[in-house]
Amino acid sequence: MRVARLVLSFVLILGSCPRLNSQQSVVPPQRDPQAVLLLALCSSAMGTVGPTDTFLATGQIFYAGGQRPAGAIVLKSSGVDRARRETNNAEGQQVSVVNGTKGHASQTGHSTKFPHWQMKYARPEHIPAALCKLDLARPRMSVIYLGLELLGSGSVHHIQFFIPAPELVNKVERFEPLISDFHVYLDAQTFSVVKTKSFAFSPNAIENHSDWETYYSDYRAVSGVLMPFRICNFTAGQKLWDIVFTSVQANVPVTASDFE
Repeated sequence: MRVARLVLSFVLILGSCPRLNSQQSVVPPQRDPQAVLLLALCSSAMGTVGPTDTFLATGQIFYAGGQRPAGAIVLKSSGVDRARRETNNAEGQQVSVVNGTKGHASQTGHSTKFPHWQMKYARPEHIPAALCKLDLARPRMSVIYLGLELLGSGSVHHIQFFIPAPELVNKVERFEPLISDFHVYLDAQTFSVVKTKSFAFSPNAIENHSDWETYYSDYRAVSGVLMPFRICNFTAGQKLWDIVFTSVQANVPVTASDFE
């Protein structure tokens, strides 16, 4: 169960752009002008992450309810599709790696591969600035503005992304709207990302899923990019953990072995 949660959390934190399916029955995506404008404002406010940009974040992870001992966390990433996450506590070390469309999590010598459907539309949620532009680069992705909503004591713009189901749906493609579904909530005043929501899927069955929510706070500028120094995750409405970074550095050296 603990390894499964690590796999789940990291897959939702990082991923890569999908390959296009057959174009014969593709439904044209919807691109809501208001949503596109708000995302442009988001990108302008938060900064741009390039394919060669690297980040190194270090801090602590605090598990909800004291279910597990708090531990140290190190997150290294390159671009938006490669990352390595290490957590260390009294129970040992857990390592998760994503490299393009491949990835795995390991703990005490046991390794678990990430299922393809979890990887296909995963986003680099540890770098919310990238979420302002990433899905707009996916040719089949629809972008819809769902309105102004209250979140806590503030107002947010709610934007949804999803891949429309093809007109001729096969056994695999019928899940595209579900596995691609992603929601971004932008602060109405600053246009920064304050929350995201997607589905957390079972590694064994796409039909088994629940809401996965990520909250961001304590933003600080790191080499021109706003980075959150606090990230909180919930699944099915239950809090899992708080991640509090004490240091986030940009343009750190990385090697291919970091993501193997």
